[in-house]
Amino acid sequence: QNDSVDGTDALCTALAHAGYIHYIDNTDPNAAPEPYREHPAQRRALNWMKYIDALQDADYIFPIDIDEYLELPVDGTFPALLNRLDYPDVVSFAWRMFGSSGHTEFSTAPVTKRFTQAATPDDLGSNRPFKQMKSAYRPKLPKRYDIHGPVLNKDQDISWVTADGRDLEDRTIHTINDFDYTFANLRHY
Repeated sequence: QNDSVDGTDALCTALAHAGYIHYIDNTDPNAAPEPYREHPAQRRALNWMKYIDALQDADYIFPIDIDEYLELPVDGTFPALLNRLDYPDVVSFAWRMFGSSGHTEFSTAPVTKRFTQAATPDDLGSNRPFKQMKSAYRPKLPKRYDIHGPVLNKDQDISWVTADGRDLEDRTIHTINDFDYTFANLRHY
């Protein structure tokens, strides 16, 4: 987290003390590893991953925001999804943006109950279709971490699929032109 004013820092601290997460407060750029101190906050956070043994030793990493969660209507769990897909190096998910749903006041109800409206895949929006993705991937794979997927070395031979099992051909633009939400979607609030 960086610069949160909504209690995210307290929540992350409590979860870290309970052993559920590895938490780094990314607010102070001078606390970041030397080569990344001048980077914007998100790029600093991604580059912290190179220095965290628990992440480097993980089977997969999935850089997402605290206000996002992965919905898996077919598989139910991330391990079940990986098993169905035969453990690819990278799996990409449609990134689904949810709006305010007309709410103008705070409520303590869960976000999934309050914010229920999102654009459909065929909604072109005001300027362009929103077809971005985010990806879970093996941590030692990329030459650089990116919020939407790994940045790979040219011609790196890996398996990269979408949640429905299709090979992702273009691995450089981090969009999916023909996704649906049947198998999974990353819900962003």
